[in-house]
Amino acid sequence: MKKLLVMFAALGLVAGCAQPGNINKETSLAHIRPAAEEGNAEAQNELGFMYQSGEGAPQDLREAVKWFRKSADQGNAQAQYNLGLMFFEGRGVKKNDRQAAEWFQKAAAQGIPRAQFNLGVIYAEGYGTPKNDRLAAELWQKAAARGHVGAQCNLGLMFSEGRGVAKDYRKALEWLKKAAAQGAPVAQFNLGLFYGEGYGTPKNDRKAAEWWQKAAEQGHIGSQTNLGFMYLEGRGVSQNDRKAAEWLQKAAAQGDKAAKELLTYMKRAGRM
Repeated sequence: MKKLLVMFAALGLVAGCAQPGNINKETSLAHIRPAAEEGNAEAQNELGFMYQSGEGAPQDLREAVKWFRKSADQGNAQAQYNLGLMFFEGRGVKKNDRQAAEWFQKAAAQGIPRAQFNLGVIYAEGYGTPKNDRLAAELWQKAAARGHVGAQCNLGLMFSEGRGVAKDYRKALEWLKKAAAQGAPVAQFNLGLFYGEGYGTPKNDRKAAEWWQKAAEQGHIGSQTNLGFMYLEGRGVSQNDRKAAEWLQKAAAQGDKAAKELLTYMKRAGRM
């Protein structure tokens, strides 16, 4: 019989959407542009967002970059984050990881959690800068403390693997719980592994199955496979071949090799 799929989910990638400012969203382009042209940094960021998103103005990524830069040069933290994102994704400007890191750094220094998260990923993965797990963990701790779910997920992984911080399953568990409570399927999957394998906490198959159920319902492949296994073995749930097959089929449909192998076993054993 196959064992549980024991593999921590990977670090989250740099991601996000450009962020508008605090200007009333009902304000029209005709009102925003004059203020932006007069040098209002908030209006410049808002105008950049309008051109980037196509909301309230024709989408024009180069124009978006122009206005984000004007605002960012005046120290607007949201614009600095937005400009970093444009450089990282190569939207409206040539992709440049080093420039992205520089602008994320400026926004992160002003306490923008999204920028702290993205800059952490840049350091962890070495995008345009030497890898530095210690700096990545420091940035994620700042973002995680302010509720950023991706940072909480990644910080849990760093503590579980001892990357950039001392290995500490209990601290990993703490951060995974926070992210899982916000509905993050990756954190729910990893939390299930902690309970299923007894990392930093007594083994508890019932809790493992509960967290995999939550993640599986959101389409998380590893959780679907593990939940199917739990039903197959009657671990943490009542043994149920029908439910086992249902979850394994969902994972197999997404290409999961372990799920396919378990389904083959069930067929050969006459259990489906």
